[in-house]
Amino acid sequence: MKARRKAAVEVGMMFLNVSVTVVLSCLLVADIDPRDAALWGLASGIGAALGVVALRAYVPARVRSRSAEEPDEPEDPDGGWDVGSFVLAAVMIPVVMGLGFLLHGWLLVMIVLVFASAAPGATLTGALVAVVLSITVSVCAEYAVVHPLYRRWDIALD
Repeated sequence: MKARRKAAVEVGMMFLNVSVTVVLSCLLVADIDPRDAALWGLASGIGAALGVVALRAYVPARVRSRSAEEPDEPEDPDGGWDVGSFVLAAVMIPVVMGLGFLLHGWLLVMIVLVFASAAPGATLTGALVAVVLSITVSVCAEYAVVHPLYRRWDIALD
């Protein structure tokens, strides 16, 4: 039952991410009519969701229970931060977060790049705005929908 729930969430998230990215790319990068952009987004989202369904037919979702995980924060024996570790964290956290968002949304970035390379009047600004908005929608949906559902169903995050 948990594997089916996890697969259903994966299908829904793939549909949402791909359809939103295609619609934003059509509107902001390729300057396509909003009605046509919605149709392209719907069609591509359905295609991506069917791709995940086909993948899950051959490779079932692996599910771990959250109760089997380690505790969230281990005890720190030193008990504090020094100046060097604070500076390192202040520099590395934005870098790691930015790279993490790009890796999380690599498919979204690729979709926008395809539209940017195919559209004759595409601008770098439109492509960057489409990437940022697509990743923002993806991350917000992840934290607003996926995390609470996984917590409620006692499924560990991958």
